[in-house]
Amino acid sequence: AVGAQPLGRSASARAPQSRGCHSIALTVSFGHPLLSPLDCPDPSAAAPVRSVTTTPLGALSLMNTSFVIRMSEEMAKRLATMPGGEERQVGHAIELAFGRPATARDINLGLGFVQENGLAAYCRVLFNANEFLYLN
Repeated sequence: AVGAQPLGRSASARAPQSRGCHSIALTVSFGHPLLSPLDCPDPSAAAPVRSVTTTPLGALSLMNTSFVIRMSEEMAKRLATMPGGEERQVGHAIELAFGRPATARDINLGLGFVQENGLAAYCRVLFNANEFLYLN
């Protein structure tokens, strides 16, 4: 082929007249399926301030995405190994998710939900609670 280099010869070893400057600009976006419905900014564009948005699509995505479901199941497995029954599990789930001790109301609401829907579904609800998603 015309202009081909012999094996083992680097491009910098070419004669000066054959060297050229070439540049290629690439924009790579590493979108994640969990983040795309949450109106995340394009990482290739600079912006001085990020707008605040909350959309129903984002909330539904958090409730139904495979990552959240998988993490809910993993948290439920962890809680199921705890001694003390469902009341202790619900209390510890609140502590893990919200970083605070559970109140009596938290435990009563959580127990009712766990008895009807299971521990993994309760963990999923905690991951979608405003207290988990937003910092005050």
